[in-house]
Amino acid sequence: MKKKLASVVLCLILALSFTVTAFAGEITYSSEEDADPSSGYISVSYENPLYSDEEIRISESENRNARTVEASSDVTYMESEDELIEALREALVERQTSITLYYQSSETPTSALLSETFTSAIEHTGVPDEGDYLKWQYYSYTGGISYSYSSLKSTYTMTITYSVIYYTTAEQEAAVDSAVAEIIEDLGLESLHDYEAVSAIYDYICSTVSYDDDNLNDDSYTLKYTAYAALINKTAVCQGYSVLFYRLCLEVGIDARVIAGSTSNGEHGWNIVNIDGTYYYIDTTWDAGNTEYNYFLKGSDNFTDHVSWSEYSVIEAQYNISSSDFDPDSYTPAHTYDSGVVTKEATSTSDGVITYTCTVCGDTYTETIPATGKDGLAYDSSTGLWGYYVNGVLDTSYTGLASNSAGTWYVENGIVDFGYTGLATVDGTIYYISYSKVSTNSGLYKINGTWYYFVNGAVASDFTGIVSNSAGSWYVEDGIVDFGYTGLAKYNGSYWFVYDSNVKFVTGLYKINGTWYYIVNGAAAFSYTGLVSNSAGTWYVEDGIVDFGYTGLATIDGNIYYISSSKVSTNSGLYKFNGTWYYFVNGAVAFDFTGLVSNSAGTWYVENGIVDFEYNGTVTIDGVKYTIKNSKVVS
Repeated sequence: MKKKLASVVLCLILALSFTVTAFAGEITYSSEEDADPSSGYISVSYENPLYSDEEIRISESENRNARTVEASSDVTYMESEDELIEALREALVERQTSITLYYQSSETPTSALLSETFTSAIEHTGVPDEGDYLKWQYYSYTGGISYSYSSLKSTYTMTITYSVIYYTTAEQEAAVDSAVAEIIEDLGLESLHDYEAVSAIYDYICSTVSYDDDNLNDDSYTLKYTAYAALINKTAVCQGYSVLFYRLCLEVGIDARVIAGSTSNGEHGWNIVNIDGTYYYIDTTWDAGNTEYNYFLKGSDNFTDHVSWSEYSVIEAQYNISSSDFDPDSYTPAHTYDSGVVTKEATSTSDGVITYTCTVCGDTYTETIPATGKDGLAYDSSTGLWGYYVNGVLDTSYTGLASNSAGTWYVENGIVDFGYTGLATVDGTIYYISYSKVSTNSGLYKINGTWYYFVNGAVASDFTGIVSNSAGSWYVEDGIVDFGYTGLAKYNGSYWFVYDSNVKFVTGLYKINGTWYYIVNGAAAFSYTGLVSNSAGTWYVEDGIVDFGYTGLATIDGNIYYISSSKVSTNSGLYKFNGTWYYFVNGAVAFDFTGLVSNSAGTWYVENGIVDFEYNGTVTIDGVKYTIKNSKVVS
């Protein structure tokens, strides 16, 4: 009797502790809030008063925050309640005891934000370590909001903190994770259907977990309420039984919930579980140690000694709970079949087979794939024609391409015309058709007087460049050879000399559209600056082009040449450029010459190819001594 009474008291405590809204939270505001309405601080503490005698306390310093907060560029602020809830849920799963969240909203912060966010974070999600697994395994929390308001942005910037006391640590939950994975593998749960898996889980808990009578009256020992105690220590109270069952079911994709209420012996906790879309009641605590079960997969009509509290009646109303007990003898598993594999291909004359396999147990079933009849290209012996068929019917509306094992064919109005040779446009692409078959050739081909560039049988209308055949290399623009084109054509980074669309692989000076270019092996030598000769003389070329407007000096390979209208002069003698007199020999400055040179104005002293009019003195040339004044010989 003592065991039952203690169980009743503990379950009442648990149920009340998880109904957060049932207890008035303490809301306090900082003194700064009165002085500056644009900033403030809100704190809320939730603690079950029934635990006031337990050796668990929340320190007043655990949830202290700065009284105001400014937006920081060092953190990322969440802007939706869904983000805030998810971030809190992740922290709870990780068993973080001090949680800080950053949030911005146009809504005025209130204590409700703290409590509603927490309540939403522990709602049932179907994820094994969330929902009821969180709700039934924490003791209490305190929360705080430190905020500031920007009137410019109409936004509250908040730092939200929670201090949470759990029944388990992160390390203990890691041990649960490991043990759960091992149980799933040992029991082969993932290869079982819903009923088989639930039965295996129920057997495991009832045969391995005992009721924790030793710690029943020890209020400081809260581990007894946890799945950890049931799974690792193999002893717990009803809460530990229920939460462990919940966790194992959800781990293998079977939905379950934890329900609290009153029984014939007092307050208690149990579960509902889904079997192929219908929910049933179970109570592992009361069936623990039994060889025959009295509380396994019961309908509501036969579970009347368990009465759910109003909060959990609301939860139950959301589920399709059977009124009658589960009947294993009439159970047919709801198989989960894959999308099927064709195990026999259908042909035009015989059916095919598709086989579906249950991803849980490997059960299979098959379906027939009807014979296709004529589909695609097929021969009609009555007409002697090849046609294009859809579901056995000649598609006379179809004009386009169709393929079979012999190739790809041009179909016009549903018929293959083997007498057709020419071009055909299909879906914007031009194809070369030879006796109705689409050519797979690539290269230059003449069709109806026009040369086209084909790639795999289609005109390469997106191609502009140079293409070669046995007759030469040709300039192709948009897939067509334009024999009227003469000029330079850019391809692969070079500009090519094209005459009547033929690339001329020549070297020398050539006049193209009024401009003389220096061509090397057919390409304009735009990187070349220097001298180039032809039958008309030697010419100065700059960046590959002859500029007939240029007159002056040009330095080529260390030599200075006299250029007149881009042509290199062949003159010899003294010539003045830009104020300087040079001595030229065959058009080039004779820098290696020092001596006397005469012109109509006299005889002059030249040093290194240049007349220096500032020079005065004497020089000896070929044994004769000359007197020089301003570079001119005076005696």
